[in-house]
Amino acid sequence: MGEDAEIARLINEYTSVRLSLTHGTNGPRLLVVSDRTGDALALDATSLEAVASMDHRGLSALVAALTETGTANTAVGLDEVQASLAPGEAR
Repeated sequence: MGEDAEIARLINEYTSVRLSLTHGTNGPRLLVVSDRTGDALALDATSLEAVASMDHRGLSALVAALTETGTANTAVGLDEVQASLAPGEAR
């Protein structure tokens, strides 16, 4: 397929990330790349919908985990994620 198309770069006083649209065999993905760490994650529509359904508390837990441990994978528990789901979502 073609090259990734960079669509935005978000910068604040702590970091910057590049957003690109990438196309693979499983369809389009939003590619998020950290300029600071080089970490990258490709998110499909289902993943983006899950993030959009989180409330501020759940998103804050993810950000806190990242800033305290260097990775959001280690410090976020199921309770925080479930609590962040929009009202009416399956738990």
